[in-house]
Amino acid sequence: MSKGLTDALLYRNVAYRGTTDSGMGASTTNIDCADFIGFGDDYFNTGWYMQIIHNNNSVGNAPEGEVRDITDFDDGTGEFIVDAFTTNVEAADEIIILHESLVAIGRNDGNNVFDSSNVSGNADGSALERLEQLAVDVAAVDAPVSTASATTTGTIVEDSAAGTGTPDITQVDTSASDNTFGSWVELDASASADSWICAITVNIGGAQANDCNIVVEIGTGTATSEATKIRFSFRFEYDGSVGSKMPIVYPVIVPIKVASGTRIAARASASDPTGVGVMPTFIGIQYYQGLET
Repeated sequence: MSKGLTDALLYRNVAYRGTTDSGMGASTTNIDCADFIGFGDDYFNTGWYMQIIHNNNSVGNAPEGEVRDITDFDDGTGEFIVDAFTTNVEAADEIIILHESLVAIGRNDGNNVFDSSNVSGNADGSALERLEQLAVDVAAVDAPVSTASATTTGTIVEDSAAGTGTPDITQVDTSASDNTFGSWVELDASASADSWICAITVNIGGAQANDCNIVVEIGTGTATSEATKIRFSFRFEYDGSVGSKMPIVYPVIVPIKVASGTRIAARASASDPTGVGVMPTFIGIQYYQGLET
């Protein structure tokens, strides 16, 4: 800050210049300057800052240029208590006492001393208020992107990789008259984190070409008290020549949230007009973890 500008500010009650006392002991926090006696006890306690503008015995070195918050002023002795400078302030150093209105714009340092945490965003307000509003707006836009990592930590649930183990869902009776759901079968005893079901795999098994109606439900809750979260149905014409496992993937357009620790289960119903045993042999879910609600 030039001397001309400094002198001009001295008369506007926003900046005051002084020189530390000749007998002052070196300190990072207790600064004596009799030049300020007469302002009144505690006058500089709130909204005032101290900057070292000249390090008398080591020009150009710290704490020269540093700014610290003033926490107490003793008018009887001219002693300031400040947040610690990085190195000692000593006798005959030159200081400026700055009102917060001068330092609010900021300084080019690692952590601006001015605290603007109480500034509320205002798109039509001061420069600080507009910057705060911009930060709020950016955070609102960025949140779904930065937190929705979409890392696939869920897997399709099957009893074996080849699908030859005991099936998750077995429709025991698939006669023409059967439209009854089988029992709920647990797919995940406890979701390890908040999860979003995004796809369901239904594998169809049977002996020959058939045509059937299938209804699948995915539910949550403890055994015998499951609540349906997803229900879908489809008509399927099965070509038995392709083998005993025909996967169908059902995408969940709007992923369904399942809270961490929740049990997930599934059940199915099938109606086979020929009564030869076309059925959902197992059902799996795929879900993501790490998404925001």
